[in-house]
Formats: sequence, C-alpha cells, structure tokens
Amino acid sequence: MRTSYLVGLGFLLAISGVIGYEMVRGPTPIEDLISESADFDPQVYDGSMASDPNAPSVLILGTSHLAQDNHDYAEAAVDRVTNRLSSYDPDLVVVEYLPPEYPRGEGRDYRPDWDLDAYAEAWGMTVAEADSLRRAHRCPEASSPPGCTLAKAYLLNYDLVNAHYYAQSQECTGLRQFDKIREWMNRNDRHEMARLGYPVARRSDIAELVSFDYQGDDAEWFIYQSGLDALKSGRVWVLWNYWPILPNVGTTSRAYERHAAPHDDRLVDMLRYANSPEHIGLQYWAYEEVYPKVEWDGDPVGAQQTENYWLRNRKMFANMQEAIRARDAERVLVIVGSGHKYFLDELTREAGYRWVDPREWLPDSSTDTGPGGSANRDNPSVPSS
Repeated sequence: MRTSYLVGLGFLLAISGVIGYEMVRGPTPIEDLISESADFDPQVYDGSMASDPNAPSVLILGTSHLAQDNHDYAEAAVDRVTNRLSSYDPDLVVVEYLPPEYPRGEGRDYRPDWDLDAYAEAWGMTVAEADSLRRAHRCPEASSPPGCTLAKAYLLNYDLVNAHYYAQSQECTGLRQFDKIREWMNRNDRHEMARLGYPVARRSDIAELVSFDYQGDDAEWFIYQSGLDALKSGRVWVLWNYWPILPNVGTTSRAYERHAAPHDDRLVDMLRYANSPEHIGLQYWAYEEVYPKVEWDGDPVGAQQTENYWLRNRKMFANMQEAIRARDAERVLVIVGSGHKYFLDELTREAGYRWVDPREWLPDSSTDTGPGGSANRDNPSVPSS
C-alpha cells in the first residue's frame, strides 16, 4: 500500500510539474482546448442570442469568491468596480447565499447555527415583532427604523444577507456583543456580496437583497471524491481520466494573474477574465465535453457531476425568477461565483431575458473612475440594456 501511495504522490507531483510548465508557457487558447467535433462557437457568449426587448435585463457578474481568494484587493480597486456597476442602476440585486427559507438538514448548509431565542431576549424583540418590522420596511411609503434595528429584525428571521447588509456599515454593538455574530460578520465582510453587491445596492436604494443559492444532496459536488478513492486504492492510473481538465483549466484561469501582477487593477482583470467568452467557453468544454467521459469503476461520475451542477444552477435560477416576478424587477444584477456563469447565462437566455455583458459595466483602465469615465472610450455611448 505504501508503494501505491508513493506512486500516487509521484503522479500528483508530475501533474504539478506540468501545471507549473503551463503557467510559464502561458494559457492554452480556447480554440485548442475544444475539439473540432464540438458543436460550439465561443462567440455565442457575446450576447448574440435574441431576447424579448421588453423583458427584464439580467447582468450576471461571475467572480472568484473574494473571502477565499489569496489576493487582498485594494479598496480603491473595489470602488472603481462598484462605481461602474452602479451605473447599471439595478432594481434587484441577487447574491450567492442560501435563502432564509432554505430548510436545514437538506444537503450542505454553511449558515451558522445560532440561538435566536437568546438574541431576541437580549434585544427585547420577539420574532413576530421582527417579522413585522421587516415586512413594514418593504413598503416604500413606510418610515424605516434605524439600520441596526433592521439588522436585528432580519437576523431573527434568519435572513442573514440582509441582516449583514444593514449592519455592515454601522457599529451595531447590540449585534457585535455576541462573539458568534461578530465573527460571522467579520468573515462575510470579505465576501463578494458585501464588497461588490452591497455598495451597488445602497446607491440604487435597494431595500432588500435576494439570496438564491441551492445546496441540496441532489446537487452534491462529488467527482473529486472519486480521485481520492483512486489514490487510496492504489489505482492511480484512474486519475488519467482527469488529465484533460487539470493543466488546461488550472492555467487558463490564471491568465489574468500574470497580467495583473504589475499593477493595482488585479480585481478588474479577474472580473474581466471571469466574464470573458474564453473563460465561459472553457466551462462549456469542461462540463459538456470532458466531464461526461470521466468514469470510476464503470460509474459515469463525470456525467452525473455535470447533471448535478445543472440541477443546482436551475434551482438557483428558479429562485432568481421568483424574485423577479415578485418584485416586478426590470434591471437585475446577479453576483455569483464564476463557476456558475456558463450555466446561468444559458438559462437566462433560454428564459428570454435581456442578457447583459458584464464587461460593458466594468472599468477597463486605472483612469476610469465611474460613470462618465474612460471605460467606454472604445464604445463612445454608454451601453443600454
């Protein structure tokens, strides 16, 4: 068994060596990754599909998860991005987080397990009173309570995104007196929903954000478990099934890092790459062309993985559609992990929404400071969607 382990370790080191070589050599062009037999045109992701001009517009911004990213993006760079995104002027902001009504015990649940009764008692606010405050706040003609009071009301209703939305920019000592809440808030301060979504929502006077994630067991991410099983069993040659994905996806997704290294616009470069036809085309290739061919002990784990991920994204999209209908939204901004971009783009177009290219609403140089800046010097008119 020790020999098998050493062989497996050697195989992984070999993969690392190839990845290292690929990083030095440069990213593989998307045209070289997709086989000639694949019925796929990367330009389809430039928004060329027809949609109803009277339908709501949907801008899906794919991003790395900033709280997990190794880079410390400067606030000035974040501000440049949110300034440009604000010119889209959304009336609905959707973020990747589990909705408050998502049932516990069904799949992965990354929401904290808090003693809400203890918080309600400390704040002198019942759950029913908190719900009334939250519902009243949704009425435009109603006067809103202070932000920290709203944050408490949302938290007691387990709407954690909006609790954080109202508490983030304020001291809110009543919330932060509890270590678990304070730690959770500090951690989510680095989340893309907080750094990118909240500032845009505030500038557009959005009262509530919508969380739309789905983490059910039927959408489990399990394909890499097969790779671990292969290592443990000593049958390391099974990892060859993953070979087409590892060097190409890994190095191509780091293309922006080499470009971004010398200057302060790493965030802009990452977002522009994550929403480019090259990156989205690469997702298509991996999920639709490569994963379905991966098997383990005769079990088509790759095809099942693609099916699971489609299911998760359809559930997320259904949550988004429900919010659009309920709030009669016309301009929707979705901030989500870039791994969802290919799937949600396709579902958006199939549903007939007006698909918006996020790159038209991102800065493209350090001189672009927001609406009226230089981001559109190659496109004189600000895009309309």
